[in-house]
Amino acid sequence: MRFFLMSGKTKKEEPNNLLEKILLSKINNEKPKILYFPNASNDYLDSENRFVNQMEKLEYELLVYDKQNLNQLIENADILYFGGGITQKIVKELEDVKDLIVNSNKLIAGSSAGANMWFNAGMGDYYSYVNNYH
Repeated sequence: MRFFLMSGKTKKEEPNNLLEKILLSKINNEKPKILYFPNASNDYLDSENRFVNQMEKLEYELLVYDKQNLNQLIENADILYFGGGITQKIVKELEDVKDLIVNSNKLIAGSSAGANMWFNAGMGDYYSYVNNYH
């Protein structure tokens, strides 16, 4: 299993796509297929739109999480990318498909909550600040 995990970005940052360019360079495909998981967000469409903006001007094909077709989506993807939001939410939502994801032999990428989800502890998650670091 290979990981490409990064921190979240602030809304004030200008997108220069450096990390995204490095991510895409890890795949031997001119137009890598990225399966995007918006599950950490309370608004899937907003999360998807932020990802598309983040990847602006880069060559890739976007696939979006759909639980009904997840096996086929994972099979067709080069990269599994987990978006930001609330770590606890994404972990809980994807708990029943964790083994499928881990055993996929795909490059696993994620930012913010999508990176934190792969560890026992992380900094900067929503709940760290809400409930005095519970």
